[in-house]
Amino acid sequence: MSSLENIPQACPRAGSVLIIKYQNEQGPVLLMRSLSQLEIRALERYPEIQMHPGKALEALSAAIMQLEPVAGE
Repeated sequence: MSSLENIPQACPRAGSVLIIKYQNEQGPVLLMRSLSQLEIRALERYPEIQMHPGKALEALSAAIMQLEPVAGE
């Protein structure tokens, strides 16, 4: 987290955790999310989602709708 201190926007993934940092009208936004297996698959298939941190969760949701379900998920 401290490595993102001077970075205005970023969207790294570390294993099953997604960290999202961006600026909005109120100032910096910092989010952490534990990802499901389906969300991890979506990020692996559509890595460009991480290029736009402010829209990452919305894009991730749309990408999940595009994936075919896997038995057990």
